[in-house]
Amino acid sequence: MTLPIEELAELLVEKYPAATLNLRRPAGVGKTWWLDLAMGPSQAEVEWHPSRGFGLNVNSDSVYGAQSDEAFPTVRAVLSRIVQLLNSGSQTEESSARFVRALREGRKLTQVQLAKLLRVKQASVSRLENRADFHLSTLRNIVSRLGGNLEVRANFPDGSIHILKYEEEVSAQPRGPAKKRKSSTTTKAAQIKERSPLKRAMAKRLAG
Repeated sequence: MTLPIEELAELLVEKYPAATLNLRRPAGVGKTWWLDLAMGPSQAEVEWHPSRGFGLNVNSDSVYGAQSDEAFPTVRAVLSRIVQLLNSGSQTEESSARFVRALREGRKLTQVQLAKLLRVKQASVSRLENRADFHLSTLRNIVSRLGGNLEVRANFPDGSIHILKYEEEVSAQPRGPAKKRKSSTTTKAAQIKERSPLKRAMAKRLAG
């Protein structure tokens, strides 16, 4: 059975016969595969993991072995992006810089439409899409306006840790003012009632 990374390598060989490809297989099952492509001045590095899909760096300044700039779930998606970048001589963008645009395009919205949902000007959306970092509250607001819930997870080779979910943060907000305390007479009556059955008559009088 051909794995997705092997299928991608075959498609790239067909598309760019003059390119140099190097497919590196992992030592064990369920590990990360690597595919390097060199074509003239252009360099592409693809990683693939059975559970995480594809990661991509093209003409990137990222340190070798670091987290990939862009991520894709399918062979078709990553191949399309590789072709686009190699043909234009462009490079991948860090995932944080593509976050808002990826969300917007994933929901099939224009910048104008997203600006309307966020109640800001289109220019503000454009600036957001070119930012490399965000406050969590900003991301939460964008995702919420798009009809979703923001979750934050830390992924490791042996599993993931759930850090934050939007509903949890909401529930952690300070509660409203405390309820008013009962009158001292009522409270005292209840205390007397609890202390001794012999004083129930006194409790009745105080409560009445």
